[in-house]
Amino acid sequence: MRIPDKHKLARIILGVFLAVASSGSILTFVVLALCRISYPFELEWMEGGTVDHVVRILDGKLLYAKPSLDFVAYIYTPLYFYVSAAVSALLGVGFLPMRIVSLSSALGSFAVIFLLVGRETRSWLAGLVASGLFAATYELSGSWLDIARVDSLYLFLMLIAAYLIRFNQSVKGYVLAGVFASLAFLTKQAALAVCLPMMLGACALNWRLSIILAATFAAIVGGSTLVLDHIHDGWYTYYVFYLPRQHELIPEMLIQFWTKDLLVHLPIACLLGAFFLVRSLVKGDRRVAVFYLFLTVGMVGSAWLGRLHHGGHLNVLIPGLAMISVLVGLVMAPFFSGLNRGKRLIPYLVVAACLVQFVLLKYDPARFIPDEKDLAAGNGFIQMVSQIEGEVLIPYHGYLSALAGKKSYAHKMALGDVVRGDDSLGVALFYEEIEPRIRKNEFAAIILDASWYEETVKSHYSYIGSPISTPNAFYPVTGYRTRPEYLFVPSESPAVAPSD
Repeated sequence: MRIPDKHKLARIILGVFLAVASSGSILTFVVLALCRISYPFELEWMEGGTVDHVVRILDGKLLYAKPSLDFVAYIYTPLYFYVSAAVSALLGVGFLPMRIVSLSSALGSFAVIFLLVGRETRSWLAGLVASGLFAATYELSGSWLDIARVDSLYLFLMLIAAYLIRFNQSVKGYVLAGVFASLAFLTKQAALAVCLPMMLGACALNWRLSIILAATFAAIVGGSTLVLDHIHDGWYTYYVFYLPRQHELIPEMLIQFWTKDLLVHLPIACLLGAFFLVRSLVKGDRRVAVFYLFLTVGMVGSAWLGRLHHGGHLNVLIPGLAMISVLVGLVMAPFFSGLNRGKRLIPYLVVAACLVQFVLLKYDPARFIPDEKDLAAGNGFIQMVSQIEGEVLIPYHGYLSALAGKKSYAHKMALGDVVRGDDSLGVALFYEEIEPRIRKNEFAAIILDASWYEETVKSHYSYIGSPISTPNAFYPVTGYRTRPEYLFVPSESPAVAPSD
């Protein structure tokens, strides 16, 4: 079906709307991130443990050591923590420097996506659409891109590696790609699930250079693993490789990843992305098509694998969402050209569908920004803890005791990873250290979010109330919704007044 060329105004309007939707999504993310970057408490319940990691590095202690109640490392490779420690050394310890690292990495990812798609299609609008669509998936990925977690830096480094493989067909370019892929692994070991397919895809572009890429990656990853494991007396591989394997599979996510995580929210984007891959393999440059196919297998596949395991929150979708956004940008460029020629209806329909996809991803930014009630409740909690004479154990939020001028202890999630292991270390950790310290009333107070070694705690401590009296306040605005709820003191101790 043809349409008259008099619809030039409609073409302009559609293009402007798409540019506004894309740039608006990016601007919304930036404003939202800046509104909450200086919030002094957790935006997500494991952020506090990240602070503990940075403090440990700045104190000159090894990051990976035998698990104890005093400290247990998260099951990630260390680069994000060391980069954050370097920024913290300049700006001071807290959430701000780590969120700066994540926000900068997220903006860097937007830029790389824009350059990758723009260079591939020679269309700045296609690049903007890809970046904007990824920004629009902010809520879908758990509003994670700007918080003090490893994911944004990991994605940024991986995208740089992919860009170099695609557009720098030289020995230097592929060595650099191998370096950045290795740095992505050293940020989050899930990079392995992306790098291996990506390197197979690189073979389609240049199999000789792909050997250099693989050799660089293997040398850095293998060498760093040997060195870090030696430095940490074997505990590096325990945390990075052994413990993640203990996470149970969630069989229902085999299907729900595709239906509930992707297709419900991104039906048009998924359809457009699949269309690009099929059309490119049939009619386009097959070398390039194979590269993007394998890159998609890696990025989307890694998200799928993450969701299949217990503890795989929405943040594991981030690389998959970034890749789907790239594919949408790549497929849209020919339709933009058709729109400019203005002779056929299909380009209009595709561009309009892309606009509908942006509408489907709309969200309320305000719900991800803590308010004054949250801030007041947090400050009241810190004041209450600071008035307790003696050490306070807050396993769900150890950083809170540190803010109150007391010692921080291991994060409950990290402790849970050890206990989940199929060796005797988790059992020994409880019976040889945690239980004896509780029985001895070593802590002047224990503050819990939920049951935690409930029988032991209640045998030696008395529950006296909630430490936060303000209802529906001081919950993280993303991730697991939890807050300090139960205040226990030694059975013979005087009561401690809960905070307001």
